[in-house]
Amino acid sequence: MVQNPPQIIMQEQTPAPTLNSEILFVDDSAMNLQVAKNLIQDLNLTAHARFFVNGQEIIDHVRKTLQSSQEPRPIGLMVLDMQMPIKNGLQVVQEVKAMYNGLKVRGQRADLQEPLIVFNTAFSSKGLRNYLKQINVQHCLDKPLSME
Repeated sequence: MVQNPPQIIMQEQTPAPTLNSEILFVDDSAMNLQVAKNLIQDLNLTAHARFFVNGQEIIDHVRKTLQSSQEPRPIGLMVLDMQMPIKNGLQVVQEVKAMYNGLKVRGQRADLQEPLIVFNTAFSSKGLRNYLKQINVQHCLDKPLSME
């Protein structure tokens, strides 16, 4: 049972994810993914969560979701590891933002909101947190994730 779930601090202009939104986690550590799965299960959000082991997988999922001809469940929250194989967290942010911006520039799905983006990293510093704010990453959680 989660006693104190991690707090996610959002910038004012970013809407909170809705309960019908997808929650995406990406981490190359099986242990960190298991902790995330347990947290999601304790919050009764299992049906809305998807888990990935590298940055390219989450990019492919977002691309497939945005290109779907059916109305997909919106992506409300992405929790990214900083250092991952294939594509790191910063590359994921760059590509996902480019996909959303591309849709808006072309006038497609103009009402689509970008997901909240949260980093989960063992390499947190004030400089990193400032940089993440500049690229509109809403928060940075320190590893290891914990159920406490």
